[in-house]
Amino acid sequence: MIDLEELSIKDETLKYINESVKSGRLFHSYIIVGEEGMAKNEFARYFAKTLQCHDKNRKRCNECISCRQFESNNNPDIIRIKSKSKSIPVEDIRTQLNNDIQIKPYSNKYKIYIIDKADSMLESAQNALLKTIEEPPPYAIIILLVENMSNLLPTIISRSLILNLKSIDENKIKKYLIKNYQIPDYLAELASKFSGGNIGKAIKFATTDYFIKIKDETINFLKNINKIQLNQIIEFLNIISKDKDRIDDYLDIIILWYRDILIYKATENIDRIMFKDETQEIINCSELKSYISIDNIINSIETTKQRLKYNVNFDITLELMLLNLKEKCND
Repeated sequence: MIDLEELSIKDETLKYINESVKSGRLFHSYIIVGEEGMAKNEFARYFAKTLQCHDKNRKRCNECISCRQFESNNNPDIIRIKSKSKSIPVEDIRTQLNNDIQIKPYSNKYKIYIIDKADSMLESAQNALLKTIEEPPPYAIIILLVENMSNLLPTIISRSLILNLKSIDENKIKKYLIKNYQIPDYLAELASKFSGGNIGKAIKFATTDYFIKIKDETINFLKNINKIQLNQIIEFLNIISKDKDRIDDYLDIIILWYRDILIYKATENIDRIMFKDETQEIINCSELKSYISIDNIINSIETTKQRLKYNVNFDITLELMLLNLKEKCND
């Protein structure tokens, strides 16, 4: 599990949780918002454990029966709503939450329900949940974990306190990866920068072969782009087309490559570039390209990302971008 306090993720949110629990000024419904990998589940666990701790200061003492039960995933008053369906149906909300919430807590002050991917609830499920949120028992707290708030009913949003999770400082992520996952310094820095401040993504990038594979494929293509032929461009396009859901990862690596070239061209400082194992290649590329050319390349990739979001033809859009990169390689 991700250690929120070690990372000091979203300090004001942790501070709010601690102060509101200590004061007892609580809402019955919370919405924790963040993209995939932003530690929403860890926040919910942190919140629930703090609420249920029997220590008078509620500091997650790890000694009371509630904390011990929590650590063994056996606290009867912290319930995770589970669904076998991709979209949470009304039956799951009725049976696991609405029918259960009238039973008082077994051994704690609160009864806490955590709904992961709450933005996947069907409208009928949300309406069933809304009835409970409107008239909850005094001990009930419902925590909704969502990526896209626009999928929730406005009436649920208006009756909930929203906690938005934002990006984490890259240096904190890098140190966390080195300390907790024994990731080499270079890879930890690369993963932290590439993650965009998303701790979950950073861990995935640093600990799986997937990230290294697409990085190597992409950098190898870019290093040789001035001499590759059309058939090789099509070959690379076929590689990335096999995993269309991951296209942003490929495009982000390309952008970071050209930003390294731009940074070195402007500063001649190798300490500021990301792909340090390709230092000489970046130096060579910076000598071949003008500032305007590099800037145009980065803008064209950003434009490609936007076009793909609007469902334009995938293969044609990428092929035009790759041909544009080759055309500008010696500008």
